[in-house]
Amino acid sequence: MFLECILFITEMKTGPFAEHSNQLWNISAVPSWSKVNQGLVRMYKAEVSEGEGEMSVVSPDPACNSCLASHSNILD
Repeated sequence: MFLECILFITEMKTGPFAEHSNQLWNISAVPSWSKVNQGLVRMYKAEVSEGEGEMSVVSPDPACNSCLASHSNILD
């Protein structure tokens, strides 16, 4: 899922990846994919699913929305 989102973003945006998608660029330096997955799921749960409905799962970036929609079963 992560790599699919990276590919989609690189196809849609221009310029240095580290500048337009800094958080994703930083995630790529994490030593193991299990840590990346754990961290992303923890962030999602803290920001969206446990936020008492205050935030929606809609991002201003269509790449994120597309990835979330196609992989929403991962968080169940």
